[in-house]
Parts: sequence; structure tokens; C-alpha cells
Amino acid sequence: MKNICFFFLFVLLGNILLFYLSNHQEISQQEVMIKSILPNKVIQETSEEKKENESINSIAQLSFSNLDFSISIGQSKDNSYYLNHLLTGEESSIGAPFLDYRNQLSDQKILVYGHNSETISTEFHFLENYLDFNFLKNHSFITLEWEEKSIYQIFSVMIVTDDFQHMKLAYKAGEYQEHLQWLKNNSKIDTGVLVDPFDSILILQTCYYHPKGSYLLVVGKKV
Repeated sequence: MKNICFFFLFVLLGNILLFYLSNHQEISQQEVMIKSILPNKVIQETSEEKKENESINSIAQLSFSNLDFSISIGQSKDNSYYLNHLLTGEESSIGAPFLDYRNQLSDQKILVYGHNSETISTEFHFLENYLDFNFLKNHSFITLEWEEKSIYQIFSVMIVTDDFQHMKLAYKAGEYQEHLQWLKNNSKIDTGVLVDPFDSILILQTCYYHPKGSYLLVVGKKV
């Protein structure tokens, strides 16, 4: 009789152990599934938050004729912050394109800066393509859009090495017309686009490496 009791007790304990192990394994599998799902959710939320932050810090969008992308630009209280910060506020050597702190988007002359690099991808790197006449011909208009929309026709593509007068924003009588002619006369490509003293202009500036230490300017007039 004792042997029978021990036998049933052994079977009962075995079933309890199997039930525990089965449930424990199921719970462990659920934990693995949850852990595999959670990081993706966190990444997705973080990405959405970054887009929201970028949208908040963006003051305008640049787009280019016959190209299917746009570039957000920011503005800070100086011309240093976005040299090493993204529009999300994160520190980054890539930086972000930005409007000169002295500018308003309604100004007659607007300066926008952005990084270039020989080794990493930056948003303004593609501006080098404007040194090719055929590329310029096919993508010759720049749109600057915020609450309003302005369209600029490119009339000059310049490389500057030591004369940085393009960064000047205030002009005396007659100086502005001379400046426009300087921009046009020093273009690497004859665009055939005429300028006059009343034109509003947009200058996109990025670093250039031929020669080193130079800047590439893509300049358009408002149409």
C-alpha cells in the first residue's frame, strides 16, 4: 500500500513539475517576444520625436527644380550653433543648413550656410553638381518656402577663396548694384540670366576643396 501511495505521489509531483516548466517556458518566450518588440517601438517613437523637434526648429524649406527632395533650414542667435548641431538640437559635426542670424526671410539678400565634406554625406554636398552646366540647366530654380514662397533663378555659381564680400548684408547707395555684378561676373558658368539693382537674391554657401579653404556659392535672383 505504501508503495502505491509513493507511486501516486511521485506521479503527482512529476505532473506539477511539468506544468511549472511548461508555463515557465511559455512566460520566458513571451518575455523574449516583448523585449524584441520594445526596442523597435522605442526607436520609432524616438524617430517621430526627432522629426517633430526638427519641424519645430525648422524655419523654412529649400527645394530645387526637378529634384525630389527638400532641405530644412534653421536659424539661431549666431552663426555658430548649427555648425555642430542638428535641427533636433543634437550635437553633430554634420551640423545643419541655417539662415544667417542677421537675416529675415523677407530680406532683399538672404544667406544660407551648410556643411560640405569629402568623406561624409551632408545636405549641401550636392551643390557641387551646379558646377556642371547640364545639371544647372535642368535644376536652375530654387524655392524657399515658409509661410510664404519665393522662387529664385540661379544666375551665378562661384568659388571664392579670399574675397568674402558676399557675406555683407548692408549696402550704401550704388554698392548693391556693384555687388550683383561682382556675383554675376565671377560665375564659373555663364547662365545668361540678367540682374538689375532691384533684384532680391539668395546665396547658398558651402565649403569647397578645390582649392582647399574655398567656398562654393550658388546664387539666385527672385523671380
